[in-house]
Amino acid sequence: MIGLHGLVFAYQTRPNLKELVSVRTSASVPFGGRYRAIDFALSNLQDAGCTDVGVLVQGKYQSLIDHLGNGKAWDMARIRGGLKILPPFTLNEKHNGTFRGKMEALAGIETYLREIRQDYVVIMEGDLVSNLPLKKILDKHIETGADVTCVCGNDSFYVDNGTYFETDADGKVKDILVNIHTPRGRRGLEVYVMSTKLLIKFVEDCIAHDRYSLEHDVLQANKDSLNIRTFVWDGYAAQIRSVKEYYERSMQLLDPEIRDDLFCEERQISAKSAGLSSTFILP
Repeated sequence: MIGLHGLVFAYQTRPNLKELVSVRTSASVPFGGRYRAIDFALSNLQDAGCTDVGVLVQGKYQSLIDHLGNGKAWDMARIRGGLKILPPFTLNEKHNGTFRGKMEALAGIETYLREIRQDYVVIMEGDLVSNLPLKKILDKHIETGADVTCVCGNDSFYVDNGTYFETDADGKVKDILVNIHTPRGRRGLEVYVMSTKLLIKFVEDCIAHDRYSLEHDVLQANKDSLNIRTFVWDGYAAQIRSVKEYYERSMQLLDPEIRDDLFCEERQISAKSAGLSSTFILP
């Protein structure tokens, strides 16, 4: 079944968000008035025609479950497939019951991965605020014959300790730099598209060798043997990792250009209805 299946990581709680994440994960933090951070990822998937989505959680996820419900707000309330909350089926007790990395989290839902109906999967962070054209990204992934397509931001998205991709003129990745303090290349948005079969193969290999990092143990370790390519997104993208950034990103919404990019007519952002009367604000 040619199509896209979404896997959204919503288990991280960034400590620099302090009181904002005392009872919730970063993906459940309110943003832009009526939205939660995860609404952007789910809306991106909805626009791409993706109806099957797994949301990986770990702790402090009651707020997230209350917000997501059955996925109706994103047209993901289905008898078969639809939106699924994936709790931590297995945790490594040697590491205080926390996931060491994305591959360890995926290893805990290996059975779920094997039941995916779609040929392709997209892996996303639940706290990435952006309006990505995922259908266009998938089409480009298939057209180029890439094994993995890594979505990167424009130059304004540079942050410390991220994953950066150096490419040739055709967008093929030559080097992958993880957690560097002097940025080089394009900053990854932690959005990856690949075939479902390849993802399962990666998970099996990581389980067998006790590896847990997607960036280190999969992408960086296989950069020479895989056809890894980038898709550069020139629109707005932000991750909210501290109280200071939360304030700054919220104030950026006062910029009409950023608002038009984030809430464009072609790819609308959906959110859970509050069930309240609508408000009309005069000039």
